[in-house]
Amino acid sequence: MIHVYHDTTFTQAIIIRMDYVHPVADWDEYTAAVYRSYALADQFIGQSVYIVHNAQNVPMPKGNPYRIIQKAMQDVPPHVVYVIACISNLYAVAVVNFVVRNLAQVNVIFYKTIDLAYNRIQRDEQAKLSHLHRV
Repeated sequence: MIHVYHDTTFTQAIIIRMDYVHPVADWDEYTAAVYRSYALADQFIGQSVYIVHNAQNVPMPKGNPYRIIQKAMQDVPPHVVYVIACISNLYAVAVVNFVVRNLAQVNVIFYKTIDLAYNRIQRDEQAKLSHLHRV
């Protein structure tokens, strides 16, 4: 199961969060969740949006993930600043990294915990504000 929602607890940026719960049934479930996150992100066009996959150690479903993840990453809305993957499953990290490394249009960042991911978002948003005040 993958819960997709706008995380309003973090007020400095728009975060679309995907919380993975074991078991993720199949790649169709993953695909549906990803495109729900994109539909949510599209409600915030003109704003900085971050999509956070909070998968932690939830295993990937059975089957070949390469084309599915590649297609999903190619379709990331252009106003999404980063796709952040919070993954502690080393196999999943290797697979996602392999798939996205040749996709220049997608910024994917890996973190082991959601706290580290949110710290990164906070730093990025503070940097933007500081740059705006200097201009």
